[in-house]
Amino acid sequence: MTVAKRKPERREYVTRATVLRSARTDTVTTIAAKRNDQHLALSQEPHIWRKALMATDLPASSFRVALAIVDIFVNRRTGACFPSLETIAATCRLSVSGAKKGLSALREAGLIFTEKRRFNGSNTILLCLPQLDRKDLDGSVRISTEKTETGPSIVPIPVHRRDPPGSDISTHLGPITLEDNLSNEPSKETDEKAVIPCGPNLPVVAFAPPVDAAPASLYLPASSNVSSDGPPSDFHPEEEKKEDAIRCPTDPAEQREIVKAISGEPGKGSDHVNHQLLALLRSGKLTESVGATLVAAWKQRGTENAA
Repeated sequence: MTVAKRKPERREYVTRATVLRSARTDTVTTIAAKRNDQHLALSQEPHIWRKALMATDLPASSFRVALAIVDIFVNRRTGACFPSLETIAATCRLSVSGAKKGLSALREAGLIFTEKRRFNGSNTILLCLPQLDRKDLDGSVRISTEKTETGPSIVPIPVHRRDPPGSDISTHLGPITLEDNLSNEPSKETDEKAVIPCGPNLPVVAFAPPVDAAPASLYLPASSNVSSDGPPSDFHPEEEKKEDAIRCPTDPAEQREIVKAISGEPGKGSDHVNHQLLALLRSGKLTESVGATLVAAWKQRGTENAA
C-alpha cells in the first residue's frame, strides 16, 4: 500500500517519520564529517593531541597505547588508523587485555573515538580532544550533550558549591576597627623580670630611651681594668692556651720510660697508676697536667689506704 492510498492521519505519521529520519541521518552525517575533519587536523599536527594527553592522569599503559597510536599507527597524510588489539599489544609490549583497557581509558578521557570496521572486525581509531578543551569547528563551545553522537562521553562541567547561609562566619574576615587593632597591640608596661639593668648602681627603668637621646648617666662607667690600648689586666692568654698532648713514641720501651718519668716509680702491680698513664699516652690524651693529677690522686689513695 502506497502512502497516497493510506488514511490521512496515517499518511501524516509516515511523512513525519520520514522527515525525522532524514534529519537524524543528516545530523549524524554532519557530526561524522566534523569528527573526521578534526581527526585529520590532529593527525597532521599531533603536538596538539599530545598536549591534551599530558593534561590527563591516565595510567602508564594508556600513555603507551596513546603514543603508539599517534606516532606509529596514524597516517599523517590520510589520517588512516585501524590497528588491531593484537598489533597494539605487540607494539606496546602489553597483553591484549591491557591494550583493550588502555583504549577504553583513552575513549573515556575523550581522546579517541572508535568505529567497528565491517570487513575484518578491527577498530578505526579517530583522534579527538576532550569536550572541555576543544571547540566545535564552527567556533561555538559545545555545552549540551548531543544525543545522536555515540563518541566519548562529555565530562560534566564542575559547578561551584554554594555554602548555606551563615557558613561564612568563620571563613570570611569581618570589618576591622581601630579598637580591634589597639586591643591586639602588646602592652608598653615591661615586667621587672624582663628588664636588664645597665649597671651595678643604676636604677631599673621601664624602657630604654632612644639611642640618639640617651642620657649620660645610662652609659657604662669606665672600669679600671678596661683599656682601649690593650687587653684587660685580668686577661691571661697563657691560661686559655690549650695544652698539647705528649707525643707517643712507637717503641714500647720509650713509652714506659715516659710514664716512669711522670709518676717517678717503675710501676709494678696491676693497679699502678702507670697503666692508666700508658693507656692515655697511647690514645694521644696524656698531657703534663693530666699526668700530674692522676699521680697525685693515686698517691692520695695510697696514703688513705695505709692509714
